[in-house]
Amino acid sequence: MSCPMKHMVAILIPITRRLRASTGLSQGAFARSIGVAKGTLLNWEHGRRRPTGPAQVMLAMIAKKPSLVSELLR
Repeated sequence: MSCPMKHMVAILIPITRRLRASTGLSQGAFARSIGVAKGTLLNWEHGRRRPTGPAQVMLAMIAKKPSLVSELLR
């Protein structure tokens, strides 16, 4: 039996801070906009933790289209 194909999304730690900056949002506003606690975002930005699962996918989408955050918040 073959294994089902898995999609791999990689977000490097320093990228998280740049992604947030590209949206023009503060840490608190960006965290709220993607549905995570500000502390979680701070942990990602400082390299203490890595985004996983849906958060990782969402960050990958924002990396491709930073305006996505403001479009979804309208």
